[in-house]
Amino acid sequence: MSERAPSFAQMLVRLFALALRFYPTSVRREYGAEMQAVFRMKVMDGAQQGAWKLFGLVWREMCDLPPAVVSAHVQANGGRMDAYFPFTSDRTPWGVSLLSLLPFFIGGTLRLILSYQPGWTPREQSLFYLLFLLLGTLVLLAGCALGSAKKFPRWAYPYPFYLAFSLSTLVGYAVFVFQLYFNSRNSFLFFLVVILVVLLLPGLRSFYSHIRQDWTLLSYGLYGFALYLLSTVDFDETPRLTLLVLLPSLISLLAALAHLRIRSAPVRISVLLVGTYVALFFWLLPIFQGMVSVWLGIVIGSFMLLGYGMLLTAILLAPILVSNAIHFWRTRQAAR
Repeated sequence: MSERAPSFAQMLVRLFALALRFYPTSVRREYGAEMQAVFRMKVMDGAQQGAWKLFGLVWREMCDLPPAVVSAHVQANGGRMDAYFPFTSDRTPWGVSLLSLLPFFIGGTLRLILSYQPGWTPREQSLFYLLFLLLGTLVLLAGCALGSAKKFPRWAYPYPFYLAFSLSTLVGYAVFVFQLYFNSRNSFLFFLVVILVVLLLPGLRSFYSHIRQDWTLLSYGLYGFALYLLSTVDFDETPRLTLLVLLPSLISLLAALAHLRIRSAPVRISVLLVGTYVALFFWLLPIFQGMVSVWLGIVIGSFMLLGYGMLLTAILLAPILVSNAIHFWRTRQAAR
């Protein structure tokens, strides 16, 4: 490797030390130093053997870390999975499952297809595209109202999140078309206000009450963030509509469908995480291919995949992390 290999290897060791914070405190105290020493030896050995060997090491650690962390937490809790994953046996029927995928399709695949059609592209300030955003918002509003009337079963959880996305996109695009003043800071603040308003609607009481028994419901709703990101596209990188452009959103749709049809809560969450990483790979693939060097593309692409993946993983697992934090705080308060 190049002269930068030692510093790059040291950076990997520091990142691994940060990743160990996901393990329980008891595991870090007993095995943390040993795990870091072993990883440091592997990294130094891989750096001497070449970039491909080092990339393989990083990839294996990325794949092995999530199940190892989950297993460590389960063992630290006496092997009781129900402390982290609720007992579920429900399976969303096929017809209702397709209804649940409707916001993902409107805000993802269909929006991408229309964005490439002549006369519809956002870059042309198309009024047709504005009409599509308006109709999509009305459909999501109707789905959100239906979900509220049904006391928010699993299929309805993505609707409030996508309604917030759709409203903010609609207003932002309307401002763009009619050339009104609306800078990026105002846009971001408006998006936060829209999310707050949507999540405080009076019909969402059952939306929150069900989460206390099954936090995976909220994770499925938050999956909308992943799908919204994976449904964006850089028109300069991919000026023509291809299967590669649509593939991330299609993969995400399949993962969402599998989540609805699977009965096991741990497998449900695993499907969302795996679907997110696979879709991220294809979403980032045009960037990999645009690099001047294959090895540079592999290294930078891996770090982008890891960065985006860790961010979306944190979002999807935020409900259980918050739930455990509250439980820990209550336990400490009761012990005093």
